[in-house]
Amino acid sequence: EIQSLNAQKHGQGMSAYLTYEVRTKATGGQFKDGKTLSVRRSWGDFVWLRHVLVKEFPNALVPPLPEKERLTQHLAPSQQHMEASHHTTHQRQWQEAQQELSELEHVLLHRRCGQLASFMHRVAQHPLLASSHDLATFAEARLWGMAEPSSQTVSPGQMGQYLLSLGKEADSTWKKLKVTLAAADAEDPEHERHQNLIAFTNNLEGNLVKLLDSSKKVNKRHEGIGQDLSEAVAALDAMSQTDDELSQALRSLSEGVGRLGRAWVTQSHMDQMEMTEPLKDVVLLSAAAKTVLHHRQSQVQRTLELKAYKATLLKDLQHAEEGLRNPKPKSALDLFKETLTLESPKEQVRGLQQKQVENEKALTAANRQLDDATKSTAEEMERFHKMRVLETKALLVNYAQSQAAFHKRMARIWDEMLPALEGVQACADQDVSNAAAFCSD
Repeated sequence: EIQSLNAQKHGQGMSAYLTYEVRTKATGGQFKDGKTLSVRRSWGDFVWLRHVLVKEFPNALVPPLPEKERLTQHLAPSQQHMEASHHTTHQRQWQEAQQELSELEHVLLHRRCGQLASFMHRVAQHPLLASSHDLATFAEARLWGMAEPSSQTVSPGQMGQYLLSLGKEADSTWKKLKVTLAAADAEDPEHERHQNLIAFTNNLEGNLVKLLDSSKKVNKRHEGIGQDLSEAVAALDAMSQTDDELSQALRSLSEGVGRLGRAWVTQSHMDQMEMTEPLKDVVLLSAAAKTVLHHRQSQVQRTLELKAYKATLLKDLQHAEEGLRNPKPKSALDLFKETLTLESPKEQVRGLQQKQVENEKALTAANRQLDDATKSTAEEMERFHKMRVLETKALLVNYAQSQAAFHKRMARIWDEMLPALEGVQACADQDVSNAAAFCSD
């Protein structure tokens, strides 16, 4: 049970990094019931944990980790926007901008902690993953010096691309297996169902990626709106200094437009956290599910290869035994073959019989592994379906709530500008061409 997962920021600027206090209350598995554990871990430690879990439990749906992104990557646009508008921003607006930036950083840290807490919760609740000795080490070890994975090592910042590349590699492998597995339909009662599951996950992943791309474009467009509004502030301030009648209204409009611009930029990053990042999580989850499906197909491939080899061994053994029972004069080619193998006919029969025994053992083990993979895959796909539905629902609800709050805030800013705009008094009974001269009199 994950009780808390608190982040601590170290350093400033581009060199800033985070560590996380992972506090758990043990309730079983590799832990003593009731024992409270508290350690600090870096992002790379979470990457290590997932790597070893995937290796140890190939049939399990190991939860994906979100992509690692530096805080500065999210905060830099807002920081730049705030600094760029500093010379035209009133003190109160400047303080509001600093507060918004601080709140955005807090939200980013909260989001990151939530993602890692979700990962740890899923691992701890999984009946197989919770039994891992590596998980116990991760949660207990005070002195931490785990080596990075020696094979398929991946930078934490490339975790998402790495998982998606695994999905693409699995797709490629599956295409190569199709020819061999053409006969599996008759032998594998789960063949059609698993093909349908693979087609479903491929289609789901494709649609999610399209939605993810659209979300990124919308975020970028919203950020651009905020920057365009900020550029208008300087022009409004300049106009307010040359037009006495409209001065107060223009200053109010300038202040309001500045707030609108900052709100758009801030909301573009909120949208990224409420829609884009959760969508990435669902994409990575579907890639992890595909890995489980394709692992079972590799088990089918292994079983078919052993069955084919069994048939070949039987044919060769029958041929060799027939040669012993009814020996025929040996041709020059037969004698040449014996010199190559250095085996007599009796030794060939014994060798083939030994290979039959080894093949039968391997086939028995492969059938058992395929049965385990089939059972596990059914359970993991059900787990995947539940997780996918819940996560998709959560991101849609959070995004809708965020949009509703944002547009209420925008309406409030416009409402606050109205009194100053409505209070403008024009010079009465004069046409526009003479208004300036009349008012100056």
